[in-house]
Amino acid sequence: MRANVSASRPVPDARAAIGALTAELKTHGIVVYGPHADGSPATFELRAMLLSTENIEDPVTGSANAALAALLTQQRNRPGDAYTVRQGTALDRDGRVKIVYDDASDKPAIWIGGHSVTMIDGTFLL
Repeated sequence: MRANVSASRPVPDARAAIGALTAELKTHGIVVYGPHADGSPATFELRAMLLSTENIEDPVTGSANAALAALLTQQRNRPGDAYTVRQGTALDRDGRVKIVYDDASDKPAIWIGGHSVTMIDGTFLL
C-alpha cells in the first residue's frame, strides 16, 4: 500500500515526537517521501518539515532532494538515470525538482535543478 505523502498532516502528538527525535539526532527537521503511481507527473512526492516554534514546511528544498538522491544510490534503489520530485503540494505550491545522476566521470555527481522565482533580492553587509 502506498502512503499519500502529500495528504499527510502532522498531529500535535506527532509534532512533539518528531521534535524529540530531531533534538536527539541534532537535526533541524524531518523529510518524508513516497512514490507516485506510474504515469504521474513525478516519480516521488517529498515534504520537508523544519521544526521550529512555527513548524515550517519548506515548499522546495534542494538539499533534501540531494539527500534523497544519495539515499537511493546507497540503497541501490535509483529509479533510473534521472527522475522528478514534486514538493510543496500540501502548501498549494507546485514545486518540481529534477534530479540527474552523472556517473560518466571519475567523480560521480548528482545534479539538482528546476525552475525558480526570485522572491527577495538584496545584499547583506557584515
